[in-house]
Amino acid sequence: MLYVSQILNKPIFDARNESIAAIKDVVVRYGRQEHPPVIGLVARYRRRNFFMPRRDIEELGLHGAKMRSAVLDLSPFVRRDGEVLLARDVLDNQLIDVDGKRVVRVNDVQLIEVGNFWRVTGADVSLQGFVRRLMPQGFFGSAAAVEVIDWADVGYLATDTTTVTVQLKSSKDKLSRLHPVEIAQLAETLSPIHRTEVVESLDDEIAADTLEEMSTEAQARILEDMDEERAAKKAAQERKKYDVLGEKQLEVAIRKTERDMLHAARNLEFEDAARLRDELKRLRDRLLAVGGDAVNA
Repeated sequence: MLYVSQILNKPIFDARNESIAAIKDVVVRYGRQEHPPVIGLVARYRRRNFFMPRRDIEELGLHGAKMRSAVLDLSPFVRRDGEVLLARDVLDNQLIDVDGKRVVRVNDVQLIEVGNFWRVTGADVSLQGFVRRLMPQGFFGSAAAVEVIDWADVGYLATDTTTVTVQLKSSKDKLSRLHPVEIAQLAETLSPIHRTEVVESLDDEIAADTLEEMSTEAQARILEDMDEERAAKKAAQERKKYDVLGEKQLEVAIRKTERDMLHAARNLEFEDAARLRDELKRLRDRLLAVGGDAVNA
C-alpha cells in the first residue's frame, strides 16, 4: 500500500539504477471502475514534464519508481480524456462521502497494488493524512490511525480543474442513494459552482426534489447557472454547425436569418428577434473567417 504523498518528488531510476527524473504526479484512468487504475506517472526531467506509461515502470514504492529500460520518451505531457492527476486534481479538494453522508477534504490518496495494477482505493480524510505530507517518513506519530474513505463511496469531487471529466466530478448513481434532503444539505456546504454541478448530475426528478429542499437563494443561483451553461453549450453547438458550411451556404443562411429576425421584430416577438440577432452575428463572423464578405454587415 502507498499514499500519493509518499511518492511525489521521489526519484525515478532507469534500468541501471541511475536517477534520471522525479515523480511529479500520478495519472489514473477514470471510467466505470470504482477503483480506477494507475496508468502512468507525470515525470520531470530538466524542467520538462513528460508522461511515463505504466508499461515502462518495473517497480513503484516508497523509494520512488524504477524503469524497465534506460530509454526515455521526453514528449511533453498532455492530458487526455478520462485522465485524472491525483495530486493536481484530488488533493486538498472536498468530496461527498455517500456512505458517511458528509462532505470532507482529501488529505491524501491511497493506492494498493492489485495483480499487475496499482489502483486508487481510498481517500485519506484524517489529520494524519495531512501531517504525512508535511513531515518526513518515520517521524514520531507517523503510525497513528488514519481514516480512509473507500473510493467506491465517493459521490462527488469538488475540483476546479476544467479538464477533469464529469465522471470524476459526480456520479448520479452514487448520489441517488441519498435522500434529496441529504443531497441538498451536503450540496449547500459546497461552493456555488459545485452546488450547481451536483444538481446537474442528478436525474431530473431527484434534481427537482433536491432543489425544493434548498434555500431560495441557492435555488435561484443554481437555476441561473444552469441556464447560462445550457446557453453556452447551445452556442458551441451552433458554432460547430456553422463550421461545415461553405461561403455560399453561409450567405444563404445569413439572408434567411435576417428575414426571420425582421419578421419576429415586426410581430413584437422580441426574445426571438434577439436570439436571431445573436445567430446572425455568429454567421457573419464565420463568413469573415472563411474569407467572405459579411453580408449586409
